Amino acid sequence: MQEEGKVFKVGRGRGTEYVPGDGAPATVAERKRYRTEGLEEDAVFDEMNLILNLKSGLSSAAYETVNYAFCEMLNNAIEHSYSTSCDVECSLTPTLATFTVRDHGIGLFHSIREKYGLKDETEAMRELLKGKR
Repeated sequence: MQEEGKVFKVGRGRGTEYVPGDGAPATVAERKRYRTEGLEEDAVFDEMNLILNLKSGLSSAAYETVNYAFCEMLNNAIEHSYSTSCDVECSLTPTLATFTVRDHGIGLFHSIREKYGLKDETEAMRELLKGKR
């Protein structure tokens, strides 16, 4: 059914889901690891766009939204995670565009705790949820 485009596999391992397709072949997902030092998020997005041909597979509004969200997520990994590398995965099917950015860094709550001198990560979470940090 996947080869015929009747269903599309989204995710990997235990998180795998199968979603209905419209009969068109699925675009193969691209996954790559990058070193964060000197990495530019717009260059990575441009690379994924070329591989998956996102501009022709998405409406202009969806393309702009994916571009913005992707670059913001990757920028967070580059600027705030203190990770030396990150994994990027993008896929496009006729009914779904997905991307994952995974860094191997310190974590959001640890970063906020350290930056603001909070007592623990729970307090950092509270500060984040208030929307002031």
